[in-house]
Amino acid sequence: MLIAEIRSPFDESVEQRVRSTIKAVLGATISDLPAGVRAVEPETVSVQGKAKAEEAAKLYGPGVQSGSWWKFETGRQIAGFPCSYCPFVRRGYGCLDADLEIKDRKPIWVIPSKAKEEAEAA
Repeated sequence: MLIAEIRSPFDESVEQRVRSTIKAVLGATISDLPAGVRAVEPETVSVQGKAKAEEAAKLYGPGVQSGSWWKFETGRQIAGFPCSYCPFVRRGYGCLDADLEIKDRKPIWVIPSKAKEEAEAA
């Protein structure tokens, strides 16, 4: 008789913590998500160089400089990690009611502002 041994490359000591986090996220609402889950965060644009920073400042207002890079907030709210990967984030049947936009071939889940929702309802 042959006996097989199954080995996993993953650390089994974190299994219970991962399972409990998944259960907590699945049963949560926006107001009671577990710590470390960034459901909604501000959208930012990063540019490099003074000339591009001056152009971006005209669109978005003042930015924050870090070396030769500048970061500007666009004023929109987007779904953060891990909510940006959730299949239930879409408008109409999700907890965030987000709209999908593709920017530079990357998906961005944009959370509509209250003004936008009121305009659509009218």
